Amino acid sequence: MKFTIFTPTYNRAHLLPRLFGSLMQLDFHDFEWLIADDGSADETKSVVSEFASTAHFPIRYFWQQNQGKHAAINLGVKEACGEFFYIVDSDDWLPADALTIILKFCRNLQPGLAGVCGKKSVGNKTVNLPFDQKVCTPVQIRYQYGIAVDLAEVYRTDILKNFPFPVFKGEKFVTESMVWFRIAQHHKMLYFDEVICHCEYQPEGLSSNYRKLMENNPKGTLLYFSELLKYDIPREAKKTAARNFNSIAQLNGYSRFWIFRKLGLRNYLRIFF
Repeated sequence: MKFTIFTPTYNRAHLLPRLFGSLMQLDFHDFEWLIADDGSADETKSVVSEFASTAHFPIRYFWQQNQGKHAAINLGVKEACGEFFYIVDSDDWLPADALTIILKFCRNLQPGLAGVCGKKSVGNKTVNLPFDQKVCTPVQIRYQYGIAVDLAEVYRTDILKNFPFPVFKGEKFVTESMVWFRIAQHHKMLYFDEVICHCEYQPEGLSSNYRKLMENNPKGTLLYFSELLKYDIPREAKKTAARNFNSIAQLNGYSRFWIFRKLGLRNYLRIFF
């Protein structure tokens, strides 16, 4: 099987029909839809059962206790049958030619590359990339090209299996950038300037509450910022990461001594002075 389209979902039964409808219209059919239900209390399971009775592609549904999207992704990667793994959120839907476009670039994928990445349109708006296609890393995309919007990543499943998200007891959020940036230390991606996903962010969604989620899940967040400071990024970006580390640590009761010990006092001073 070529693709696993993976959807992590939590109490989003009302949004899934739009996504399902778009999958039914795809013009490439060698894919499965794998759904990880992160402890929903709504009608998600019955809605998915209805989909399965009419779909012309395999649908596999898994339920887990509420642990957060990152833990759901770990489950999805473990269960995936597709060669490539495409995370499509419950508030996303795909254009009919999405997989055909992705396949075009996957067929020419150089050995060692982790996957391909296209664009998302949000509210009928999309950013223009400064190239038609480019081999680089997510770190370079963010800090060299200044592209800070959400993109649509399609990773090789075998590579994702080597980079699971860390899961911390009592926490339900780890930014996806943590794993994408970890992979970037070993593999590049092929980026292309075509839309392969449409999105409508929800008021209660992760994107709309990003800062609060980071503050409320300090173990994963502080690990992310501590790793970010080790990467080859501009000095101003390191200053921002260090400030975020400091503010979130203090907000959660960590002492200045702990902060300096964790980051290294010399490294901290080198960033700012």
